[in-house]
Amino acid sequence: MGAAESRLDKTEWDKADGGMKDGDVTLAGNTPTHGPKTIILKKTNMNKNRIYDISDDKGNLLLQVKETPVCIQWFELITPGRGNPPVFQHLARGLKKTKTPNTWTIVSYLNPAFPGQEADKECRMANEFIEDLEKPLYPIYELKYNAAKTHATICHFVKDPSGENKVGIAGEPTLILEKVKSMNKEIYQTSKPDAEELSSYWSWENTLKEHKMVMKTAKGVDLSLHCVLAVLVNVVKETEKFPFLGALTE
Repeated sequence: MGAAESRLDKTEWDKADGGMKDGDVTLAGNTPTHGPKTIILKKTNMNKNRIYDISDDKGNLLLQVKETPVCIQWFELITPGRGNPPVFQHLARGLKKTKTPNTWTIVSYLNPAFPGQEADKECRMANEFIEDLEKPLYPIYELKYNAAKTHATICHFVKDPSGENKVGIAGEPTLILEKVKSMNKEIYQTSKPDAEELSSYWSWENTLKEHKMVMKTAKGVDLSLHCVLAVLVNVVKETEKFPFLGALTE
């Protein structure tokens, strides 16, 4: 499966609906969006792929992304750092397990995907700080790529009907991610399965002085998830030029 045709012109953002409602479990505990939004993900270091400031179109800093030093394919979504040294709250982590070559797990520091969900110890590396190892990480979403990395399905974690896996299992796909055909830009879009209208759409808008992604989102989406997806696909593009060997640092 190759890159997809853009559906940007077919999406009326004032009407598009990602389907999530208030009370649904989200990655960072935020309420699903109540209307369309424009989000800017700007690299704070143009030479690195896991350090971003995330702002709205008015310049208000909403979130940040920082490196997870134990592995070049892991990163953290955090609240904006305040003070010197900066103090922030960990919200979520995007990570790839060594035994799942085309699968990423997106986990939350704040809330489980369902009542009674156990934390996933495989979402930690043994060389992390002791105080970090004690913080539970709950898998909320699983992303699975096709072999060409042009198409992915995102599934919400649900309770294992058999009761055997206390961490949960990936449910049915709730979101489809596609690389968009383009001659000169990196562009991606997401949508609900079988939906024509988009849930989100983003492209790189780079200059000599800054590298940033500009993202549009519909109402009814998990904004933190879509920010993580934008960072994740770029990490995959940059790091999977080489074999993944485990806990590597930049």
